[in-house]
Amino acid sequence: MSDEQARKIIRILEAVKSRPEMYVGKRDDPKEIQTFLWGIHVICRTLTGVDYDFFREIALKRGWKNSPVGIVPSMREAGLSDEEIVTELITIDIEAYKQIFKLESLNLNN
Repeated sequence: MSDEQARKIIRILEAVKSRPEMYVGKRDDPKEIQTFLWGIHVICRTLTGVDYDFFREIALKRGWKNSPVGIVPSMREAGLSDEEIVTELITIDIEAYKQIFKLESLNLNN
């Protein structure tokens, strides 16, 4: 995957983060955003070979506990609303892709 393709993925995720209802229908539905994000993961994994476990590591670094049903229960336990969970799930993916593609310090608008 080229740097430009990686930047596009991150820009798309940043757009989804700012207006999730435009992309997945509801701003406050963690299941819908997880389905959307999983589609992006499948495409990126196919193109790059990056394993989904990397995203779990980012979530753990951000303080979320993983369970057999994912990290959302940990977020609920912490008192996050569904809208906050959606935002956090997207944020985790943005951080993960920036690290995977080594774009943390690059200007993504270029």
